[in-house]
Amino acid sequence: MNQICAEQEICEQKVQSSDILMETVCKILGIPPTNDAMVLLKAYNDLHSGIAEVNDDISEAFRKKETTVFEFSKSSQPLREYIWDGCTKQPNCWDRAVASLSHSLTHELSVVDKRVLDASSLFTAVKNGDKNNLRKLWQWFLTDPNQLSTVIRNVQAKGMF
Repeated sequence: MNQICAEQEICEQKVQSSDILMETVCKILGIPPTNDAMVLLKAYNDLHSGIAEVNDDISEAFRKKETTVFEFSKSSQPLREYIWDGCTKQPNCWDRAVASLSHSLTHELSVVDKRVLDASSLFTAVKNGDKNNLRKLWQWFLTDPNQLSTVIRNVQAKGMF
């Protein structure tokens, strides 16, 4: 009983001597718990100067990005005027190079569209032509070999294969 009372008194003294606010501030600043105000002040000033430095770095990077975007826009202006013609802003069809690029792009887009349509029709044909659910068996083979072997044994028992 005396030991329990002694432990309780020790815990009460720790609670009374500990300063939760100081411990929280130390944890926020990332320093070991201390009651020394100079250490807290130094850590706070270091944190504040670090924040200011990061803020300056971000501002400088943003200014550099803005300058680079402006320079790129300015350097690409003649190219845009060369390719996009008149008030309609359609590709310039009077210049051979631009007309050739436009034709090549149109041809490539039609080839891609044809490939997409072929793949879609192949998928539909396979899906509609799968009367024995072979696609499902293939999916089972890829995901769960045990389930596939069970189905095959059942089918063999019925005499379908």
